[in-house]
Amino acid sequence: MSAEPQVSAKAQAARGRRNWALAVALLGFVAVIFAITMVRLQENIRTRAALDKAQSAASASPAP
Repeated sequence: MSAEPQVSAKAQAARGRRNWALAVALLGFVAVIFAITMVRLQENIRTRAALDKAQSAASASPAP
């Protein structure tokens, strides 16, 4: 068994800052993906409502 390598306080602090930066970047990425998904879902909901409305109007009108 080998002993764990000694890490200086400066290196440990740098690692902590990198970890926080990575966490913030990952959280930002997740937030962007979530926002894009919600926008696309809202667009699809509006499109579906318009299609349903047009279809129901077409079926309600009498045939010539």
